[in-house]
Order: sequence, then structure tokens, then C-alpha cells
Amino acid sequence: MDDWVAIDKAQHFLACLAITILVSLALGSSPLLRRWRILIGCMVGVMVGAAKEAGDELKMWASEGASFKDAVADIAGVIVGASVMYMWTCCSCPQTEKPRPHQEERDFV
Repeated sequence: MDDWVAIDKAQHFLACLAITILVSLALGSSPLLRRWRILIGCMVGVMVGAAKEAGDELKMWASEGASFKDAVADIAGVIVGASVMYMWTCCSCPQTEKPRPHQEERDFV
């Protein structure tokens, strides 16, 4: 029986959450990939979750087959991981104050 609330779903959620965050953090040091790091982290998290479900369906592990509920837990982990990375990126970047329109003109008067 495949329950919505089970230790297996927590493992799927936490694994995809961790993969998304770790890949995103690892790509943060790359100048070429920094802009796309959260998206790439999400793609890797989804691919790992899909690969696990494919392996379950092919009976590579002791399993009853692929599970829609496991896939939902995987995607939820990726979404939460991406949200955490987005919030961390927004909060950790120094915000520069942009001048208001025509502020320079008023300063000289």
C-alpha cells in the first residue's frame, strides 16, 4: 500500500530538496553558470527523482514499481529547494540603492 504520509515520501522529498540545493550552491562559484544555477539544480533534482522512479518500475530495487505519490514528493522537494535558494539569493545579495528619477537634477539645484 502506498500511503501519502510515509517515511518513503519524506526520503524522496528530502533527497530532491538536498540535491536541488547542493547543485545550486555548487554552481554558484561558476561565473558562467551562476545565473542559471537554481534552474539547473531543479533540473538535476527532477532527473534524479525520475531516474529513481524508472528504476523502481524496472525492478532495479526491491520495490512495488513506480509511484505517482513518490513523484509528487520528489517535485515538492525540488520546489521547496528552489524556493529556499531563491530566497537565500535575494537576501544575500547586497542591494544597491538606485537613484530616483531626476534625483540628480534636484541635487544640483
